Amino acid sequence: MAGTRGFSLFESIIVLGLITFFCAAGITQARRWKEDLELKQSAVLLTEILKQARTVSIACGLPAIIDVDPDSGKVTATIRPGLSIPGRMNLAPSLNFTRIPARKIVFYSTGACSPSGSFQISNSRHTVKIVVSIMGRVRWQFI
Repeated sequence: MAGTRGFSLFESIIVLGLITFFCAAGITQARRWKEDLELKQSAVLLTEILKQARTVSIACGLPAIIDVDPDSGKVTATIRPGLSIPGRMNLAPSLNFTRIPARKIVFYSTGACSPSGSFQISNSRHTVKIVVSIMGRVRWQFI
């Protein structure tokens, strides 16, 4: 046996066990990363929809209404019935609205909005808050 080369069965099992452990840890981390990325993308998209609604309202001289359906996760912005602003949003299945303003946000031709309010979008680990001020400023942050 002195001239035998290679790995023993025990060594091979240890290496396979370590590979399996690191793969499982990597998959779990990849899922968390994907959920956090979806949350950030949704916050950016909602912020852009709100900013676009404000801009179109100023340009057209008409109020823009933001409509949110918390059950389906749909967000739409309309100038008047039948005229939607491009840019709709559907939340990913792992996300949900945990808070929306009590009334629909309306941007006016001056750029201001009424009422001011905040949206919150959450996944299993994090929450993002999107704030709309009375002056029409829109920002988002992790909380």
